[in-house]
Amino acid sequence: ASDELRFEQLSQGSCTGVGLRPITDLATCEAAAKALKLSDTIAKVTQEVARPEGCYFYRNQLLYMGLNPLSAGQGAETSTPGHARLPICSSAGPEDGAERPADQVAPSSRRRRRRRNSKMSLAALMREAVQ
Repeated sequence: ASDELRFEQLSQGSCTGVGLRPITDLATCEAAAKALKLSDTIAKVTQEVARPEGCYFYRNQLLYMGLNPLSAGQGAETSTPGHARLPICSSAGPEDGAERPADQVAPSSRRRRRRRNSKMSLAALMREAVQ
């Protein structure tokens, strides 16, 4: 089905630059890493600036979720050899449930609820990290 969520890791550029969306949800980032069969599927949260927006894979080893608002629109960061930060993008965002056929609305609503819970957990993690 063409409306299924697809994931792609970029070697250059940004998600929006290639018609995809950055992944800004921790659970979706981890699901994307599993779908792409990456070696790390547990995202570490970072607030660093000058990082790709949202979900990215660092040095082909570590999964990160960049949450700094100043990184919005940032794509692949490859300026330091051997230290590439490659964005992981999705074909759709968490609010795309309305575009899906009616028979898929209920499952996407359940997914959205889970994502909201993930975001709350993420917010709690962020508060702890700041302290």
